Amino acid sequence: MHAPMTIRPAADGDAPSRFSSSAEITPAVEERFLSALREFGQVTYASNVSGMARRSLYARRQRDPDFAERWDE
Repeated sequence: MHAPMTIRPAADGDAPSRFSSSAEITPAVEERFLSALREFGQVTYASNVSGMARRSLYARRQRDPDFAERWDE
């Protein structure tokens, strides 16, 4: 028996490159990430939805207490 296929949402074409370490996380991208995180509870899935790399989001969380607080809600 085969494992179920995982389908990831397509990244938004207007989102910054998820592979850039200096990618800007715009308010729209931030909201898309936080909304998906609240709905699904998985950072990897939410980062895919937002089009950003997890490492960029975790770095933002470390340096931005307001973002970290909204992440933890």
